[in-house]
Amino acid sequence: MDYLHKTEVKYTYAEYKKYNSKLSGLPWKISFWMLVIVGTFLSLLMIFQGNLIFGIPAIIIVSSLPIILNRRIAKEFNSNKSFKNNKIVYKFYPKHIKIEKEGSGDNHLNYNDIFKIVETRTNFYVMLSRNSGLIIIKENCSSDLIAFITRELK
Repeated sequence: MDYLHKTEVKYTYAEYKKYNSKLSGLPWKISFWMLVIVGTFLSLLMIFQGNLIFGIPAIIIVSSLPIILNRRIAKEFNSNKSFKNNKIVYKFYPKHIKIEKEGSGDNHLNYNDIFKIVETRTNFYVMLSRNSGLIIIKENCSSDLIAFITRELK
């Protein structure tokens, strides 16, 4: 049977980082804002007390969050050898997606096993569960495939 649509994705760190930041959800946003509030509070103490002892922790706390987040995302990306920097071909059939990875076997994903589809300005994320999904880059998709995902799979 011939496929209906086809697209390719190269799983790069940049794409994984976009995927992760979109789907990381509320806990990271809360952590970020808590650190901003604590950092602001310590900075105000430094200003009003005239003591640098409060300023140093404020700088460390506020500047450490992006470093911590990026290290966590890089560690996750580097630990997934099956996707890391590989080209993946998605072929869309009437009832399933065939996933062809370079250097490994093919997988099939039935449409009724899709948890949800998350759409951004540049990508679709076909979620298999709350924390696991496929990256589909819109730029690599035909207009028919974008319409198919939007109309049939969402």
